[in-house]
Amino acid sequence: MDKNKKAALKAERKEFQRQMSILFKENMNITDRYIESIKEEDQRAHIKVNLRNVDSPFSIYSNGCILDQSIFDYIDGRTEHIRSSMPLSIDFLVKKDFSQKTEDDLRISYKAHYHIAYEEKRRSIKTNRMISIILMVIGILVLMLYATVEILNVIFNRGGIILSELISIVAWVFIWEATDKIFFESTLKKIDTFAAGQLAIAEVNIVREK
Repeated sequence: MDKNKKAALKAERKEFQRQMSILFKENMNITDRYIESIKEEDQRAHIKVNLRNVDSPFSIYSNGCILDQSIFDYIDGRTEHIRSSMPLSIDFLVKKDFSQKTEDDLRISYKAHYHIAYEEKRRSIKTNRMISIILMVIGILVLMLYATVEILNVIFNRGGIILSELISIVAWVFIWEATDKIFFESTLKKIDTFAAGQLAIAEVNIVREK
């Protein structure tokens, strides 16, 4: 490759890095602006859920006790980019004739949903950690077997190269899978757990139509 091509490739990489840096900063600015736009005087992020145009906020299959899944999907989508350290309020906008019983059922259904989600995600982290340990132990044991086979090959001058290489590959598959779960899956699961916890402890407000 001549000098001109190398210089062109270097310039392209530099330009790509510059554009990625700009995109990252823009995304951060957009997220910050979004949080500021929903933050109110109490310094809490308020998510408005308008229920004034629906006959009932509850699933038609739940006998009026479980909020419709579309409401949770909406809340999840609106809170996806809010920092877990930000105090959160969920404001349900309802009609004047919204009964006290319906309000109580709404609060119970909301809290139950996110507390259950939080517990499930917390248990998922523990399960993931346990599986990671098991995979790592298996990988180490298989590596020990690989080392034993290598030693025997040297002592007895055997040509079991294919077998030993196969054992080595199996060992590293287990170790890599364990590493992936520990450092990647675990991080994502923790983020999901913090998000569910933030929603579980969020302040729930019922805002009646004036």
